[in-house]
Amino acid sequence: MVRGTLNTMADLRRSGFGRHLPRHGLKLLFWFAKNYIKFDYMGEMVARYNPNEGGFDFHPFQNRPEWDCSYATTHISVISCNFLLPDNVHPYYIVGNLNPEESNCLPQYVRKDFTGDQDDSNMDRLIISLRPDGTVDKVYVTQHDDDGLSFDPDNTYRVTRGLLRDISGLKLHKFLKQAGYSSRQPIIHMNDYEDILSYFEYLRL
Repeated sequence: MVRGTLNTMADLRRSGFGRHLPRHGLKLLFWFAKNYIKFDYMGEMVARYNPNEGGFDFHPFQNRPEWDCSYATTHISVISCNFLLPDNVHPYYIVGNLNPEESNCLPQYVRKDFTGDQDDSNMDRLIISLRPDGTVDKVYVTQHDDDGLSFDPDNTYRVTRGLLRDISGLKLHKFLKQAGYSSRQPIIHMNDYEDILSYFEYLRL
């Protein structure tokens, strides 16, 4: 379930995607627009690499349900599931996991804040659908949910071709400024003793 479409830099900024240190989503998006795709004379997005080859740890994405299914009861015979992305005739591929060795091929500016810990430095992902001729059909950005296992549909957006073209014409520092990137980590507000205990328990993981 996609929350919305990002048409402009203002849309991207309002979405909050990858905006705070140590998140890498905005830098991943910049790399993709600048280096992974090019625009042909028809304005189509053409992949410079074949994601099936696994470079940068691009790999197939299975569009599985991200929320629990509503199983049939004695009164209801219909099963309803929510998928992260729309059904598509073209296969999906995902990139952004900084743990695998293949991700070392990503630029240093994408990886530099990765800690290897269970924090926000590895939560962002980019998903594409690819046509048989190597042109990119659609592009999405998303992030892991709090459990770190599933993706958050409330923070999943489609990125338009026009916005990607705009990003490709910018320098990194100008893009990050326009996208509202902050090099400061967000302040954690802890309201009670249990919040404090939970936070320190999280740091020990």
